[in-house]
Amino acid sequence: MLRAWRSGDEHGWESAVTVIVAVLAVAGTLLLACSKGSGDDITGKPEDEVDTVAPEAINDLRVQMVGEYELELAWTAPADSGNGCEQYDLRMADSLITESNFAVAAPIAEVDHPRTAGSTESKYLGALETGKTYFFAIKTRDEDSNWSALSNCLEAETRLDSVVSFVDPVLEQLVRQALSQPTGDLRRTYLRGVQALNADALGIEDLSGLEYCVNLRQVNMPQNQIDDISPLAELSLLRIVNLIGNQLTSVAALAGSNSLEHLLINHNPVTSATPLGTCSKLTILRADDTEIRDFAPIASLPDLTTLNVTQNELSDLEFVRQLDQLTELRAQQNQISDLSPLVNLDELQMLTLGSNQISDLTPLLGLQSLQFVDLSSNQITDLMPLVQNPGIGTGDYLNVSQNPLSDDARQYQIPALVQRGVSISH
Repeated sequence: MLRAWRSGDEHGWESAVTVIVAVLAVAGTLLLACSKGSGDDITGKPEDEVDTVAPEAINDLRVQMVGEYELELAWTAPADSGNGCEQYDLRMADSLITESNFAVAAPIAEVDHPRTAGSTESKYLGALETGKTYFFAIKTRDEDSNWSALSNCLEAETRLDSVVSFVDPVLEQLVRQALSQPTGDLRRTYLRGVQALNADALGIEDLSGLEYCVNLRQVNMPQNQIDDISPLAELSLLRIVNLIGNQLTSVAALAGSNSLEHLLINHNPVTSATPLGTCSKLTILRADDTEIRDFAPIASLPDLTTLNVTQNELSDLEFVRQLDQLTELRAQQNQISDLSPLVNLDELQMLTLGSNQISDLTPLLGLQSLQFVDLSSNQITDLMPLVQNPGIGTGDYLNVSQNPLSDDARQYQIPALVQRGVSISH
């Protein structure tokens, strides 16, 4: 009970005021809490803003890279119905991870903040034991502290640092030269140091063992006896592959490569271009004198700039219609008559179409970047589309020899081109 104030009792008055203020503060807090009602959570969010639905469980935790002492994991960022995902909890163990033992599995530090749903996430793990099996699982938390269900449990094994044997003795010597290791065991960890191999006409037959040269970026092995390139399927960093003049019938091992830029497989009995359609970074492709009769699979390669399909018994060029980055196209010694697929290839500078069945040059009228054009041994009578092409001029070259050129072409059109500085063989 507060005591009454009496004259001269200043200290009593101060005590009473202090008590009153404290009581009012407590009452205000209680009233505020009551005023929020059952529709608000403890953070003050209205009920309709509180997310109680957990993020989707990750179901594609996978291995992206394997080494002797390292692994790289990948997964797809999950969707969340509320305010977005906030945190990953990635854990590892020596045995299967389940909901019941997830909490005691070892947490992996420094996992990046979740990105937009659908993005590919990854985590590199180094300093692991060679030849050991690990188990991984992951959960996701959203901004309202809802945790997802457990992901798939991933089982992954680092490669054992074992001795590698090469079937082909010439290939083994080539690898030893690249490593400056003339004798002794060749272990997997050593082979990581091989980045390029060059072997022109050395009689190599078998590429077994190259699958362990995981940092290999260039393979230049023309004029050998290679008929199987399956070991190359393991090499995710390959940028240049030159296998001219071997005995390949398939390039399926290269399917899906995200690093391959230059591929030379000419003068091989390769029968299908289907695997090449998934090599999205390919810029140079030489596939002349093969057994490929359908190049439709490469029709959507976005970065292709150089293409050689000479001597493949092709009857049309429809597959190049969308290859608008092409600067060089070679397709001699085929059965091509229609040039309309070229009409939008504005970047084209070199075009060689000798020994075909071409008669109409109208589609070349707008290709103003042309600098070198070989149309020898066709059925051409009229050169007017080239005369009317304002991009053809000084320093450019045109070969129209072995064609039934009309009198107008010989007497007027060729002189007009020559006067503009074009060198012409006719």
